[in-house]
Amino acid sequence: MRLLLPTDFVFPNNDAVKLINDFFGESHEIALLHVISDEGFSNPPMTEEDYNKEIAYKRTQLEELSKMFKSKTKVIVRKGAITNSVVNFFEESGSDILILGHQKLGFFDRFLNRDIRKEVLNIVRCPVMCF
Repeated sequence: MRLLLPTDFVFPNNDAVKLINDFFGESHEIALLHVISDEGFSNPPMTEEDYNKEIAYKRTQLEELSKMFKSKTKVIVRKGAITNSVVNFFEESGSDILILGHQKLGFFDRFLNRDIRKEVLNIVRCPVMCF
């Protein structure tokens, strides 16, 4: 079984690792995906060199996270619109299930920040496990 776990490194990764290792065992392949958003503004604007440094840094973080899993993993870092990148990668990769983490946000955080998980759930047409 091929699993896709997008991560922004905010939700407790140890919980995701434990859930996946306990529930799926070693009989799966997992793709760890991080998307560097090119939406919105940064001050100063990020250059291509800045994006390349960020991609290399996030790849290193994903490789460290991948060591915690019992099964085969691959790490992917993309630049783009987060929601579309997750959905597109799921479809391109032939993954069987999408695993989405959830962070508990207070009222103001929910008001000020997008809920990528909800956006993905509204678009994707596949099996999804949320925790």
